[in-house]
Amino acid sequence: MQTTSNEGNSHGNSHLASFRDRIVTIPLTTRFFLFACIFIFLLQCIQLLNLYSFCLSPSLLFSNPLHFYTIFTNNFLHADILHILFNMLAFVPLSSTLEKRKFGTFLIFYLILLFCILISLLQLFIAYLASVEPFRYDGFYYSCGIGFSGIIFALLEIECLTGNPNDSRSFFGFKMASKLYPWILLFVFQIIFPSASFLAHLSGILIGYVYTLEMLDPLIPTSNKISNIESSTSNPIGKLTTWRGYIVNPSSSFYTNTSSTSSNTSTSTTNSVFSTLRTAVSNTTNSFRGTGQQLGYSSVPTRPTLPYSDNINMSTTPPQPPPQPPNTSNITNSNTIPIDE
Repeated sequence: MQTTSNEGNSHGNSHLASFRDRIVTIPLTTRFFLFACIFIFLLQCIQLLNLYSFCLSPSLLFSNPLHFYTIFTNNFLHADILHILFNMLAFVPLSSTLEKRKFGTFLIFYLILLFCILISLLQLFIAYLASVEPFRYDGFYYSCGIGFSGIIFALLEIECLTGNPNDSRSFFGFKMASKLYPWILLFVFQIIFPSASFLAHLSGILIGYVYTLEMLDPLIPTSNKISNIESSTSNPIGKLTTWRGYIVNPSSSFYTNTSSTSSNTSTSTTNSVFSTLRTAVSNTTNSFRGTGQQLGYSSVPTRPTLPYSDNINMSTTPPQPPPQPPNTSNITNSNTIPIDE
């Protein structure tokens, strides 16, 4: 009996060690944001974070600019387990590929932080613009957006537009031009998952497109600057280059796909970490089957730990320019502002 117990423990330890080894092969920036989102979601589950204090609410921000921090924090909140699961299943392989072949660890970390801010600012602008004449639509203005999907759509747009222009993508068996893929996903997933944040996804695609036009170059450090930072041992970034999973700046050209010599892993290894999760989800959740399931969002009500209501009336008189924000004391009331995942 003792031998059987020891064999069972040894078998379990080997699986744990194998899983740990696969996790550490994920590039450093991708791994960081994966664990950051999971950690923050755990804080939400034990009710240490008030969702409405950190989501992106245009009405709240325009009335109380002191909540400017939500421009950044909203990206890391998720409504429920399916929301974060599908976001991370989409983010990890996509970000890993870009980190290894195009950007390197430092640049993609910088870009994700930059996109967090730019995507949120664009959402605020569109929400305000839609609420005034001649549109008079205040759905965006009185919403409260959360989720990492805006970043995912930005990275997807970059990946699709900077690859081979003759490449095609398959969506539920239908082939399409690579440049159309993010836009098809935008509308299809909005139909399948009405609670998904259309505004965040649209803003992510637009920011990704603007990036490929090199219009954001003044905000981004050059490859030479990054190389100087990484080669210096007198700063924390230079010391990080010795960590497992750190990918040095692949090249000085944005469009070159040269792999870094500091990477001793492959994209297939990274994807294998999550292949089991994909299989498990597809076997238990029939409604999310298909090649597009990675970017799906939960259409079920959120968990009781998150203040969400399906019976929200957001159709009042649209605000006139400038829009009149609601009473900020109602921002914590789950019957006032809908959550966009």
